[in-house]
Amino acid sequence: MHLPLNKCLTKTILIILLIFNKPSGYAQDTTAIYRSIDSLQSISFGKKDSLQVDNWINIALLYLSISDKEKTNIYANKALENAKEIGITSLEARSYVILGRAQLAQYGPRDKATRYFLNALELFNKLKDNNGIATCYLQLGVLSFDMQNFEESAQYLLKALEYSKDNPIRLSTIHYMLALCYSELGRFTEAEVMFDLAESENQVQGDVFNMQVGAFRGKMYVNRGDVDLAISYLHDNIEKYKGNIDPKMQAPPYIFLSSAYLQTKDYRNAIRYAKRGYELASDRGSYIIYLREAETNLYKAYQALGNTDSAFFFLHELSILKDSISSITVLQRVAEMKGKFEFEQEMEARRSEQKLKDAIAAKELEREKLVRNILFVGFILLMGVAALVYYQRVKVSREKKKSDTLLLNILPAATAEELKTKGSAEAKQFDNVSVLFTDFVNFTGISQQLSPKELVANIHYHFTAFDAIAERYGLEKIKTIGDAYMAVCGLPAENRQHARQTVLAALEMARHMEEHGKKFKVRIGIHSGPVVAGIVGVRKFQYDIWGDTVNTASRMESNSEVGKVNISASTYALIKEEKDLQFEYRGEVEVKGKGALGMYFAYK
Repeated sequence: MHLPLNKCLTKTILIILLIFNKPSGYAQDTTAIYRSIDSLQSISFGKKDSLQVDNWINIALLYLSISDKEKTNIYANKALENAKEIGITSLEARSYVILGRAQLAQYGPRDKATRYFLNALELFNKLKDNNGIATCYLQLGVLSFDMQNFEESAQYLLKALEYSKDNPIRLSTIHYMLALCYSELGRFTEAEVMFDLAESENQVQGDVFNMQVGAFRGKMYVNRGDVDLAISYLHDNIEKYKGNIDPKMQAPPYIFLSSAYLQTKDYRNAIRYAKRGYELASDRGSYIIYLREAETNLYKAYQALGNTDSAFFFLHELSILKDSISSITVLQRVAEMKGKFEFEQEMEARRSEQKLKDAIAAKELEREKLVRNILFVGFILLMGVAALVYYQRVKVSREKKKSDTLLLNILPAATAEELKTKGSAEAKQFDNVSVLFTDFVNFTGISQQLSPKELVANIHYHFTAFDAIAERYGLEKIKTIGDAYMAVCGLPAENRQHARQTVLAALEMARHMEEHGKKFKVRIGIHSGPVVAGIVGVRKFQYDIWGDTVNTASRMESNSEVGKVNISASTYALIKEEKDLQFEYRGEVEVKGKGALGMYFAYK
């Protein structure tokens, strides 16, 4: 069926408006949006075909632009159902992306949005649609940042970067998001580079984008302790865009100002700016990260001023928000979905590789049959086949042994066995473990004095020693991130002595660095508590752990001192009666994002 010319022109004009009429100041004219929706709805295609599904997708996008999540979901689900029915994978994938964005724009658990984006990514991978793949990785990066998993967010964003070389708008957005991740991870030099790239690449995104880049650059100054510079910079940011953009979009600089004032103990200004930001962010589901920081600041400031009623109110609001977005249950569901997706992607790659090998083997077999028939040497042929079978069996046995050994090098034995038996391994929660982090002091400065070969040799030497120590004390090495080393005791098999074993291992690591660390010195931190553990990775398996215990252990390391083992009050409570260990109480230390935490140095 062919559309009348006037309907084709109408639809084309509406799509152009949809793509280019993005908000750059105050909110879009909703009346004009509704007129566009009415015009699209008036177009009748007469049957469920690709044009009709595409029309529903565009209507869903228009509803999404005015934050009507209910209508967005109605039209996106209608498009998804019919795209599946008529078998058009590209439209199915686009529908999943819209449904994921609608979930991301409202309060609530992030597991449903994760599922939508992973479904879309699987389809775009099958289509080899680089633009769609980049979009999904970018959305997954935003989603991980929203759940405060900054390391994972950066990994997704770097994948999006691989598919976005010719898209300047997406490039500036990815570099901006990477700057946010690096700022939260304390990698401030890299964050500065990403901010500069985002600003230089931005040609058409407008004042709202520039305001957000500036606001988060101010947040970076807060994170690295340049509070006076942050306050001045954020005030300038507010004044620069006041009156040019929708006031509700200016929540970020107000909230980050409150964080800066909180660091200076100017609690009244902290409350003043946090309240303003809280008011601007309260009805915007996509502003969860700002709302979370505003509620945290209001709770801390009111508590410091002795206003316990207000402090309790915002602590309660913060607890509700955290539970709804990233509770242990939600984190486990997200980890399971990502693990399953990545495992299926790996299996699909292996199946494709095996098909190619099978085809080559089949051709080879045909050739061998032809040679056998021509030569007509049955006995020699029989011996050759026997030898070939024997060789293949030996080869298969050898390759299986190599595969099993490799699997045990990257996964705990119990997890590897579950993966081989069931074809998958479920993420699990462990209530009693101890997490250890190490980090080389002034790594960046020292590494600049070494050649790449010397740098890698030094790191390899020390981490090899750490691996041996971890194995002796029953710790499971999780991963290394640059110059950081991470391990855990108490999983996958329960270990009641996890805290003691982890501290003893840490003390031996510190002793090793004292005796052999000519170039590098080390800080070590330990915290005990619950974690979620499972497999992640698309191309290479990686066993990893998540949860607040991991973040707190990292904070113990960053607040340690050279050559010392810094443990949390939770770890101390488990080993304080140990006769062969000694402890030095450090008092309560203020920790970013955690408040004041009790800490101890451990000695032997």
